[in-house]
Amino acid sequence: MRVVKYIIAILAFIIVGFFIQKSFMEFSYAMVKTDNVIFENRLVSKQFYSNLLFSLAIGAVPILYLIIRKITKIHFFYKGVIAVGLLIGTGIISWLLRVFYINRELKFLSSVDFLAETKLTYPINEFYFEYFLFLGFVVGTLVSILIFRIKKKTT
Repeated sequence: MRVVKYIIAILAFIIVGFFIQKSFMEFSYAMVKTDNVIFENRLVSKQFYSNLLFSLAIGAVPILYLIIRKITKIHFFYKGVIAVGLLIGTGIISWLLRVFYINRELKFLSSVDFLAETKLTYPINEFYFEYFLFLGFVVGTLVSILIFRIKKKTT
């Protein structure tokens, strides 16, 4: 019965990820400062993979929580909420660090003195927001496991 609940949760998260993906990407692009840099989309097929990967990254949250729960043997109410908060929090921090890095790179590109008629372009396909979000989820899983395993050994 528990397996069915997790499968339903995974499918629900994937569906939610599919529906919020466009808003997430628009918000992410809005956070990137475009000083004298033009974004270009080199591969249209990459957009489909980006949508799919974002949905799967969101869908991985229940799987990662299950991994935390199995390794640390926590119950959902108190420690589970903390574990999910760490998981999602590190995902958001990782994504925001990617936005910060892109802004820093674009600021450097716009500060370089090129010829006046030169237009700087940056490939929008190389932002990889969904990868960094998923990487943050994995780091959050590892941090949660470490925190609750160390705390369990000391008590």
